[in-house]
Formats: sequence, structure tokens, C-alpha cells
Amino acid sequence: MNTKPMNLNEINGSHLSFGDVKSLDNGGKIAFVNYGGEDSTDSLITSTGLQELPWDMNTYENPDGSKSYSLTLSFKNRDINPSTKNFFEGCEKLDDIMLDRGVQNQMEWLKKRGKTKDQLKEDYYTPNVRWAKDKETGELNPQYPPRFQIKLVQKSGKWAFNGYDQNKELIDFNETPLETLLVRGAKVKALVKLTTVWTGAKGFGCKWAIQQLKIHRTQQLTGYAFDDEDEEDQLDHTEYSKNKEVSLTESVDAVDADTVDADEDVDADEYLEEEVEVAPVPTKKKVIRRKKAS
Repeated sequence: MNTKPMNLNEINGSHLSFGDVKSLDNGGKIAFVNYGGEDSTDSLITSTGLQELPWDMNTYENPDGSKSYSLTLSFKNRDINPSTKNFFEGCEKLDDIMLDRGVQNQMEWLKKRGKTKDQLKEDYYTPNVRWAKDKETGELNPQYPPRFQIKLVQKSGKWAFNGYDQNKELIDFNETPLETLLVRGAKVKALVKLTTVWTGAKGFGCKWAIQQLKIHRTQQLTGYAFDDEDEEDQLDHTEYSKNKEVSLTESVDAVDADTVDADEDVDADEYLEEEVEVAPVPTKKKVIRRKKAS
């Protein structure tokens, strides 16, 4: 069985083979995918290239109370990163191949007849390369970079893949939870395997499974990150204490130093009850002016 990652941009549609449609317990239907020829059991494994996360990992509440998770990658660096560009162009090629196969297998996959490739593209197929759409016209909006979305699968309460950091060190998800790593702005590279085609009356599309993740840890601060030994904090605390002492001293000095002994406590009531001698107001003398005799 081949497990070596391939360049998706070199995909050959004639090497894709699909098994019979099988029903799942949840009501969904899938067909397994192999790559390498009609009787091949090899899998299609490829690398996404290093991509940036446009937002945190997605968490969904299911009707039964369980949770599902997914990861969205942005293709915004596809023009400067060759491996990302190869994956982007390979996804576009795969989308075109899947539409051709959808036309051929529409009865088995969709219970439809006579649908054209354009009709499947417009109404039934979920592409690997997803573009934002204008809310009013429904047309693709090139203002935002295209995206690739993939599920994050857990088995028995543990992630079904290993994660490594940029130094190729294995990440312990018990010590460092995955949700603290897959945050907006983080850069991620994934090895992914095309496992099945999901099908149903509403449409069809590719289902991928993550085999490994390489996560470039962000430098974002989490929790309390200040240095308690910071000299600036110590100096500021000392200055505050000095200013407080000066303020209290100035309040005491404002009282008459000749009246209060520095070693005694100041009783404010003494100064409120102290008699104050008021100087008498001088009486203004009345001046009488006499008229001169004429």
C-alpha cells in the first residue's frame, strides 16, 4: 500500500477508482476512493503546503450533544509558496475530475439522470476549493482568498493524528490542547488522505482525513505574561510609597509647628475648639464740613 505523499497538481483522473456506495448508521452514504488504477488499494495522500488559518478551529454542537471539529486553511499565499500553489491547483484539477465522475455516476451517487457537468457544479457538488460568494448576486467574490476545509477527527476521545511543531518535535495534545494551537494567524501544513466520496440527494463531495499536522506556533500571549521581577514595577512601587509618605508629612507640616510637638499625635478637635482672638474693627469717625460765610 502506497503511503508516500504525492504532488496533487500531478493527479491523473484515470488512476482514481471508487467503490460501491455504502450506507452509514447516521443515514449518510459514502464510496471509498483508491488511487493507482482499477484494482489498486493505494491511497491518495498529499500535502496542503504551509497555509495560514483565517480563524480559530471550528467547533460544532451536534443534535446528540456531541461535538465536531474542522479546520479552515487559507490559500492567500498560493502565489508565493510553491507547495501551497501545487495543492491549490491540484484541488482545482480534482474538482474538475470529480464533476466528470459525478456525471458518470449520478444515478448511483445522487439518484439523478441527465444532469450536465455545469448543473452538478452549480447545484450538487461541494468543491475542495471554496470561494466566498457575493450575498446579493451569488457570484464568486475574489476579494477574499479561497479556502480549504477539513474535519478534525477524534477516536476514543483522542485526536486521530499526530502534530509536530516547526522544530519537528511531537506535540503532546494533553499538555498543549489543540484548540490553543489552531488559532487565527497560525501557520499549518497538513498531510491529508482522500478517503471517500460522500453522496446523497443533496449532493456529493470529497472527504479528507488528516494524517499529520505541522503547526508553526504563534507568538501570541496567553494567560498572565508579565514578569513579576520587572525592575520598572519595583521602582514604581517604591516611588508610590515615597510619594505617599511625603503627602502625609506635608499634611502634618501644615499645622503650626510651634503649637504641635513632633513626637505627639495631632488631635484635630483641639484646633476646632481653640478660641480665636478677633481684633476689634476700627470705628470710622464722622466728619462734619461747615460752609464758609459768604
